[in-house]
Amino acid sequence: MTPVKGVQPEELDTAWPRVSGLIAAALRHSKRGFCLTEIKEQVRAGKRQLWATWPDCEAAGITQVDAYPGSRVMTIVAFAGRMPPDWRDILRRMENHAAELGCTLIRLEGRPGWRRKLPPEYRPGLIEFSKVIP
Repeated sequence: MTPVKGVQPEELDTAWPRVSGLIAAALRHSKRGFCLTEIKEQVRAGKRQLWATWPDCEAAGITQVDAYPGSRVMTIVAFAGRMPPDWRDILRRMENHAAELGCTLIRLEGRPGWRRKLPPEYRPGLIEFSKVIP
């Protein structure tokens, strides 16, 4: 099993140089307008979580947990890098952590290609419509 680590805020300065390029690559495909500096500071403040294969840091991701009336949701907002053959074990670790935090749902925001890779219990959700305002 590929070791994966939830990087703690106090470990961020050590891990960030090794994963920031991967996170930046994932953010380039995001339509949410996240910026790398903002993500780093939110991880440092404990508002988002950084995950990385460890100790090689060949794959990394960012999650966040949001509280809604009656539920908590973990969202994987970015994930990139060289996926190990057992990458679904990483996903299971995230799912287990979400359950420990009392989340009732985990969602992944990503490109359409994720549909082919995710286990069948991950179903497509909302479709986003957007327009660039000149």
